[in-house]
Amino acid sequence: MVSDPRFSDAVVLAARMVEHTSQAEKLDALRNAVLNSVGPDAPDADTQAIFMNLVDRFTPSHLRLLALWDNPRSWFASHDIPELQAGFASSRTVTVEVGLPEMAGRQQFYVLVWSEIKAAGLTIGADLGGLVSPTSLMDKLTSDLGSQFLKFISSPS
Repeated sequence: MVSDPRFSDAVVLAARMVEHTSQAEKLDALRNAVLNSVGPDAPDADTQAIFMNLVDRFTPSHLRLLALWDNPRSWFASHDIPELQAGFASSRTVTVEVGLPEMAGRQQFYVLVWSEIKAAGLTIGADLGGLVSPTSLMDKLTSDLGSQFLKFISSPS
């Protein structure tokens, strides 16, 4: 493992990034990325470099919002939040504000965060505003690349 250049690159990149963050969620993501850098499903070196730079650039809010939309039902269940039971068309902003209570009432903020995640190619292109069917409130909105990024920064266990 230590002789694998992907591992060495991940360690060097993570070490540089650790110097300028104290945010626990980002530190966990960097640790997990290093551990996952040589796993059986590890992305190629270029993809890993891009993912490491995204961890550096993104805030914990970016990481949580992306994780929410990778599997909203699982997110709600793991956080003991009852699943949304909307009877009429609604906006995905409801999903955000219920699933991430710290973002309630901060729509401009999380729409900006989402636009940055979207610009990185980690979503299917869906917006959070506008009306959608009740079942769409819990649809996965991450792209395959977004899911791969989350897997890369998640605990390898």
